[in-house]
Amino acid sequence: MMQETKRLFIGIPITQDLIVHFMSIKESAYILNMDRALRWVKPENLHLTLIFLGDTSFSLIKPISEIMNLVCNQKVFELDYQKIGCFPNLTNPRVLWVGIYDPSNLQILYNRLIRGLNKILELKHARFSPHITLARIPQYVKPEIIREINNLVIKNQSLKFGIQKVDKIVLFESQLGKNGPIYKIIHQSMLK
Repeated sequence: MMQETKRLFIGIPITQDLIVHFMSIKESAYILNMDRALRWVKPENLHLTLIFLGDTSFSLIKPISEIMNLVCNQKVFELDYQKIGCFPNLTNPRVLWVGIYDPSNLQILYNRLIRGLNKILELKHARFSPHITLARIPQYVKPEIIREINNLVIKNQSLKFGIQKVDKIVLFESQLGKNGPIYKIIHQSMLK
């Protein structure tokens, strides 16, 4: 008998005013939009991923939610979104992102989540690099597109998007569809 699963991640939703600021980058990238070289994240899907859980058994949703509630005894804090960049680098860009100035409070929350979740799951996680993904870049793009991406990043190195109060973390289900993913809220845990 096949076990039922959901594709899950824990993240932080983004406020509408910040989404408007993030999308202004897309609007300013005229050439990148004309060529459709970048796969821009839909505004309603912008979020900050804390932990991607992947295909997770239904039976773990309640324990995951309880762990989220436990680690949220941290005070509400702010995130300051600044500048844009690329992973892995500007020579070989694959992801266009918005960064965070001083993510120390976010790092504390992340560490507590990892410790709690490792009691019920085997998590494979790389170094935590908090960011908002704006767009994904295919492996094979024209050199002029890479130059445009570089120009966009360099031009926006000192850009300040704004500050967001983080008062909750959310367990999302990611439902994959032919028009991209749809995110559904499964559980929310409020910070103190």
